[in-house]
Amino acid sequence: MKLKIQPQLTELVYNALVDAICEGKLSAGERIFQEKLAKQFGVSRQPIQQALMLLKKQGFVDSSGSQGLIVTPLEISFIENIYQIRCAIDGLACRQIAVRLSSNIEKRGKSFLKAGHEAVGSGSVVRLITADMNFHRFLYEASDNPLIAEVMELHWQHIRRIMGAALQDTIGQSIIWDEHEAILTATLSGDPDKAELAARAHTEQTAKRLIASLTAGQIGAKRRNAKTA
Repeated sequence: MKLKIQPQLTELVYNALVDAICEGKLSAGERIFQEKLAKQFGVSRQPIQQALMLLKKQGFVDSSGSQGLIVTPLEISFIENIYQIRCAIDGLACRQIAVRLSSNIEKRGKSFLKAGHEAVGSGSVVRLITADMNFHRFLYEASDNPLIAEVMELHWQHIRRIMGAALQDTIGQSIIWDEHEAILTATLSGDPDKAELAARAHTEQTAKRLIASLTAGQIGAKRRNAKTA
């Protein structure tokens, strides 16, 4: 049986669409036009359709009656659910690191902290999100449990989207990296309970900040729309 689709091309289209959604180039609730995407990417509709099927399965796009597919709106309940998962997994990762401390953890961790503070100074939301993802992926890798990184990979794409939407108007991002530094310090102490607590506290506070920022943005948008109506 011959496969008519080119997996590599579908993957490229999928990655491009995930980036567009996470970076806000395709906004929440926006209708998806396959013909437009095919022309934009210079491909046939087949890899577009395959990529959209996967995106729908993963919750990035959804059906909307006669409108066809739209970018899935961000719901507060979804953000709360995904951060509950992240809270548990990040806590486990840091607990594991504290138990299995190795000689290069401190050096590598400090290099990620440095990159994060530099990202704060740049004022670039993209750099902030990338630095944040890199720090947490470092923790997952250092936990020496490959399943942690594997489980979190898809979730991080959704988290990346949430952060991209919520951080557009947020200032004072240095607090995030102060908390990251506290996580690293607690983990390097070799105390598993302390390490897990620091990771969980950071994740819980991050979720609260993101939801507050996103909610404020949505309210502001509604008010602006009402004034222009």
